Amino acid sequence: MIQAMCGNMASTGEPDGEPVRTAGSFIDFGTGALLAFSILSALILRDKTGKAQKVDISLFDTAVSFMGYWITYYALTGELPEKMGTAYKAYAPYKLFKTRTKPIYICVYDDKTWNNFCNALGFENLKNNPKYSTNENRCRNREELERTIEEYLSKMDCEEVFEKLSNAGVPCGPMLTVADLFEHPQVLARNMIIKLKHPAKQIEFEAAGIPVKIQGIEERIRYQPPKIGEHTLDVLREIGYTEDEISELKLKGIVLVP
Repeated sequence: MIQAMCGNMASTGEPDGEPVRTAGSFIDFGTGALLAFSILSALILRDKTGKAQKVDISLFDTAVSFMGYWITYYALTGELPEKMGTAYKAYAPYKLFKTRTKPIYICVYDDKTWNNFCNALGFENLKNNPKYSTNENRCRNREELERTIEEYLSKMDCEEVFEKLSNAGVPCGPMLTVADLFEHPQVLARNMIIKLKHPAKQIEFEAAGIPVKIQGIEERIRYQPPKIGEHTLDVLREIGYTEDEISELKLKGIVLVP
């Protein structure tokens, strides 16, 4: 719902296709991260000033902020962001390209990278073509350029393209599935797939790891996500409610205790 309301969905998808929802819950996670950051900021301010703070955040506000430069773009030009599939309006070639094996995302963002790209893949004809001499020209002739590149790459394996472009300093990466992540060397090296135990069913399952690494601090999940109302009694007792007061709150249906 929030993706639809913040402008993101209207800007995502294939040019002639319907608006598309992104698969990850980025707005939810982003709001949670910003809330944690804000709470810490409020605690530091309280320590410095002695004044308590009210932290106010919403999914919608976070989503609007995530639209970032597109809000400024519309304010300056009056133009709405276009649905461009996997491409990026500011640069070309900058999109997901098909190969003989699996798609690869290629990011050419300036003329130096363009030259490296052409040299790595033997695109002398494209490199010397005035239509593609600058990023502005490449964006203007985007469709023709992308079609030519994809026709060539479709005869190569993704691994070969990745190796050649990586060695040339051109940012690129294969399109992976969630299943691929379980065997990806970077994911494994960074401990980004971890094992947890379900507190009720006592079964082990894999989950995403902790993306923040702090030197000298062991990264581990100390608690499972709580059940609804699991910590209600602990919180009420900690802030000074008596057992009689808690019972009254329960009777009136003000608090939920499982």
